[in-house]
Amino acid sequence: MSSKSAQASASSSRKELRDNDIVKAALGAARGSVINLTIFSFGLNLLVLTGPIYMLQVYDRVLSSRSIDTLLAVSLLAAVMYVAYGGLEFVRSALFSRIGTAAERKMGPRLIDAVMRANLAAGSRSNQALQDMRTLRNFISSPAPGVIFDVPWSPLFIIVMALIHPILGVFCVASIVLLGGLALANQARSRGKLKDAGQASAAADLTADAAFSSLESIEAMGMRGELERRWLERNEKSLDLNSGASESIAQYSSATKALRVGLQSAVLGVGAWLAVLGDITPGMMIAGSILLGRALAPIEQAIGQWRPALMAYQSYNRLSELLEVAQVPKDKMSLPAATGILRVEKVYAGPPTGQTHILKGVSFGLEPGDGLGVIGPSGGGKSTLAKVLLGLWPPLSGAVRLDGASLEDWSRDELGPQVGYLSQTVDLLPGTVADNISRFRPRAEPATIVEAARKAGAHDLILRLADGYDTNVGEGGRNLSAGQRQRVGLARALYGNPVFVVLDEPNSNLDKEGEDALLKALVELRKSKTTLVVIAHRPSILGSCNKVMVLADGQVRGFGPRDEVLSGLAAASKEKQNG
Repeated sequence: MSSKSAQASASSSRKELRDNDIVKAALGAARGSVINLTIFSFGLNLLVLTGPIYMLQVYDRVLSSRSIDTLLAVSLLAAVMYVAYGGLEFVRSALFSRIGTAAERKMGPRLIDAVMRANLAAGSRSNQALQDMRTLRNFISSPAPGVIFDVPWSPLFIIVMALIHPILGVFCVASIVLLGGLALANQARSRGKLKDAGQASAAADLTADAAFSSLESIEAMGMRGELERRWLERNEKSLDLNSGASESIAQYSSATKALRVGLQSAVLGVGAWLAVLGDITPGMMIAGSILLGRALAPIEQAIGQWRPALMAYQSYNRLSELLEVAQVPKDKMSLPAATGILRVEKVYAGPPTGQTHILKGVSFGLEPGDGLGVIGPSGGGKSTLAKVLLGLWPPLSGAVRLDGASLEDWSRDELGPQVGYLSQTVDLLPGTVADNISRFRPRAEPATIVEAARKAGAHDLILRLADGYDTNVGEGGRNLSAGQRQRVGLARALYGNPVFVVLDEPNSNLDKEGEDALLKALVELRKSKTTLVVIAHRPSILGSCNKVMVLADGQVRGFGPRDEVLSGLAAASKEKQNG
C-alpha cells in the first residue's frame, strides 16, 4: 500500500472513530429499534389483559351460563393471545440482544483506540474499559431494559381498574406509590455501597494482576505467601462490601415481594367487599387482583434489577469519561518521506501523567547515517530519551524534529513505518514469528520479512525453530527464549527499511553469537544512511556508533565523536582516581 493510500485509509478510520467518540452515538444508533420496542411493549401490555379478561369471562359468563361452547371459544381465543404474547416477547428480547451487539460493534473501534492511548499515556495495561463495554452490552441484551418500556404502560392497568370501579383504581395508584417509595429507598441506600464494593473488587483484581505478571520472581524469592495474604485481605474487604450491598438489596427486594403479594390479597378483599355490595361481579374482583399484580410488576422487577442497572450506569460513565479524555487526533497533512535528520531542541520531558522533569534541557542533532550511543548511570534518563525521541512521551517543553517537522506534526500512520524501535522488554504479540516481524501487516511480502530477519542476523536462528517463520511465539513471546525474543524484536524494528531506529539495550539478553550479529546489523544500518540511537550499558556495542552521548541526571554531560567523548571520560576517571 502506498504512503498516500495508507494515509487516506487511516484518515477515513480516524474520522469514523471521531464520529463515534461518545457512547451515546453507539446507543443513539438504536433509535429505530427503540420505536419498534415501544410498539412491541405496548402490544405486550395489551396482551397482558388476556388473563384478567379470560377470568372475567369464565366467572361471569361461563359459570353463569354453564355453556361448554362458550368456555371452549373463550379458552381458544385466550390461547391465541398467549401465543401472540410469547411471540412478541421473543421479538422484543431479540431486539434488545441486537441493540447490545450493535452498540458494542459501534463502540469497539473507538474504544480499543482510546484504551491504547490511555494506557500509553499512563504507562499501564488496564483493560477495564473493555470489561465496561461488555457489562453495558450484557445489560442491554438482558431482560432488564424491558422494565423501562413496561413502566409507562402501568397507567393502562390503572385505567382498566378504575373502569371496573374507581375505588380499585385509587387502590392501584396507592399501591404503585408505596412500591415506588421502596424502590427509591433501595436506590438511596444501596448506591454508595455498590460503588464502594466495586472499588474494593477492582483493588483486589489489581493486586492479583500485578502478581501474575511477576510470578517467576515471586516464586524464586519466596514472596508467594505474602502476596497471597495481601490479596486475601483485599478480597475479604471486597466480599464484605459486596455482601453488605447484596443484603441491602435483598431486604428491599423481599419487602417488595411480600408487599406486592399482600396488596394483591388486599385488593381481593376490597373487590369482595364491592361484590358483596353489588357494585362489581366476582369476575371483576379476580380480574382486579390480576391487573394490580401486572401494574406492580415493573416496579418489583426494577428493584430486582437495580444492581446490574447501576453497574451498567457506572460502566457507561467510565466509558464516556475515557472517550472524552482519549481523543482521536485531528488528521495531519501528509509529509514527504523522512530522510532521518534528527534535531532535539532544549527538551524537558517526563511521564505524561505528571510534570516531573526527567530530561532537563536536552539538545543535540544527528544526520542520516549517524549512530549515537547513549551511556550514563541508571536512572539518568536514557529510556525516557528513547520514548521522547519516538513521540511516545511528548516533551513538556522543547521539541523533537524529524526532517524539520515536530513529531507532533507527523501522522503516526505515516511515521510509524519509517521508524524502528526495540524496547528494554521485548513484548512480542500472540501470533507467528512472521506476523511479529511484519508488524502484523495483513499482506506482508515474505521476501520483505526474510530481508528484515537477515538484516537483524536472525534468519538462521528462525529457521532452527520448530516451524521456522510460522512458529507461534505465544503470549508475550513465551515460547521463545529471552535472546530469541530480542533478535526477533530487532528484526521487527528493521522491517520495512526504517530511516530512524531507536534501540534500548538491544544486547541485554544476547550471547556472543547474537551480539556479533547485532553489531554487524548496526554497521549495515549506518551504511544504508539509517539514523541510529542505541541506549547502551555494555561498552562493546559502542563500536558500531560514530557518536556518543553521556546522559546523567537528565542532562547531557558529554556529546560528540565517539573516541573523543570516551577519551574524555577515561581521562576524567583517571584524574578522579589520582585525585
